[in-house]
Amino acid sequence: MTVVSLGLDAGTASIATREAFLIAPTILAARLAGDPALAGEPFLLSTCNRIEVYASAARCPDAALDAIARAWAGDRDRLAWLEREARRRVGLTAARHLVRVAVGLESQVIGDRQVAGQLRRAYAATGAGRAKGELARLIETALQAGRRGGRRGGGARTVGARAVDDAVTRLGGAAPWLVVGAGRVAGDVVRRLARRRLGPVTIANRSPDRAERLAQLVGADVVSLAALPAHAAASRVMVLAAEAGRPLLTAPPLAAARATADRAGRPLLIIDLAIPRAADPSVARLSGVELLTLDDLAARPTDEPDPSALASAERIVDGAVERFAAWLELDAARHAVEPLRVALAEICGRELAHAAPELASRRLLARISGKLMAGPMRALEKRIGDGRSVAPVTDAIRELFPQA
Repeated sequence: MTVVSLGLDAGTASIATREAFLIAPTILAARLAGDPALAGEPFLLSTCNRIEVYASAARCPDAALDAIARAWAGDRDRLAWLEREARRRVGLTAARHLVRVAVGLESQVIGDRQVAGQLRRAYAATGAGRAKGELARLIETALQAGRRGGRRGGGARTVGARAVDDAVTRLGGAAPWLVVGAGRVAGDVVRRLARRRLGPVTIANRSPDRAERLAQLVGADVVSLAALPAHAAASRVMVLAAEAGRPLLTAPPLAAARATADRAGRPLLIIDLAIPRAADPSVARLSGVELLTLDDLAARPTDEPDPSALASAERIVDGAVERFAAWLELDAARHAVEPLRVALAEICGRELAHAAPELASRRLLARISGKLMAGPMRALEKRIGDGRSVAPVTDAIRELFPQA
């Protein structure tokens, strides 16, 4: 089996494309259920900048990737679109990519500390307990690397913080802010505003209780989401960080609210950090309104991490990939020696049945074959630890003791 991945990310696919191919993990799993090209369930990672599907190929990696693409797209026209935009990765290339994602090296904000948490929650929701074998091992390896990367720096680097810094660069100082949402991204925005003493800040959210808890931390005001256009009209900057699944802000209500407040044509910066987008693109056509999406948060020189921190993160990735590769080789060795273990158990069983039938229990046979195989397995582990390939040994075992 080989790990494969098919993914859309901000590096090659626009936010419109990423929106179009958002899919629930349960739907993707149902479409791929029983597909012979895959060994087990797929794993879906969806963040603000990427949607990626990981799976174990049963035999042919290309066949597995084709099956994922068909299930993800849903129809022929969308399949052609997906194939143009998606990136295919196989084996250790896919493994290295996921580890880099977890450490934050593939993020729009290098060192983004939220990505490892998103990976952990996705695994807990859709992967833990169902992802098997090498896919589960890869995800757990990536999570471990993400935790190490988070401890070694980049802790304050998030998309929310980047949005605040970009807005301040454009505005040049403090201004009235409206933050929509009360989750992790919105929390990063509000805390960044508080640290930089920018504001005043107003929070709107579907759940007033969550908004109140966040507001109390930074001394912000809370307003109803129902009157969003009016609150937007009274603000200089609006950050949309709520997962609504549909536009919360459209052009006609916003235009009417700005006219009522005598603010038509006055500057309003809207930063939409949601996917699907929470602001209809048509709001950008209103006079005085500037709309930025995730794709517009361009990197600045100050966003580059310290070279030593970057080198440390790369070493974390290298070490994680090396450990995963060693595990793969040892796992292949375990599978290769299984026929030998079975053969030993059968021989022991026959001899015990002939010499002492009262001793020929399944438990005893397992203990005998396990002890006989312990030495060879230690030798294989040492060989891997020394950096030597066990492939010649396992190939010989497969030839001498073929599967029944």
